[in-house]
Amino acid sequence: MEKRLIIIGICLMGAGLSLKANAQVISAHPYTAVGAYSVKHRDAFSFETNQAALAGVKQPSAGIFSERKFFLKELNSYALALVAPIPGGGVGISADYYGFSAYNEGRAGLAYGRGLGSKASVGVQFSYCSRHAAGYKGLSAIGFGLSALLSITDKLTTGLRVENPVGGQFGGSPENKLPAVYSAGFGYEPSK
Repeated sequence: MEKRLIIIGICLMGAGLSLKANAQVISAHPYTAVGAYSVKHRDAFSFETNQAALAGVKQPSAGIFSERKFFLKELNSYALALVAPIPGGGVGISADYYGFSAYNEGRAGLAYGRGLGSKASVGVQFSYCSRHAAGYKGLSAIGFGLSALLSITDKLTTGLRVENPVGGQFGGSPENKLPAVYSAGFGYEPSK
């Protein structure tokens, strides 16, 4: 029984653990979160989960994501990600949109990841976030995030991400802040 609980815990952590407060997730990360913790299976969206994954970018790539949950236009979700290697690391550009004409949220981000030797990497991201509700003035805020990845062994990688720890404010209002998001996860690759 104890062995089963350990295996279940590892599986749950493999997809990442996050603590969120009043956050609407407007990215494709539920489908691509595992790539950030893999050396072999990273894709264009991996840095959305952990920007330090950009340190491992070997070639330019792009990704497009679209979803309409329950066939409701009110739950439209779109995402775009572009990544490219640069000397010393990698850069990523992302754009996300959630909602429809009466209410929507958007985010555009610029991220950078850099390796710190062969076992560790760090990343940073700056984001421009916006909210719009019909009949009201649109609001925007600037956010940022920091992240790190550590290869414990050749097969086990772990990471930590902190986004908006001080929380940017929409329209300068203290009641309307960007949520702080703290997430951690790990990936285990048993074989090629």
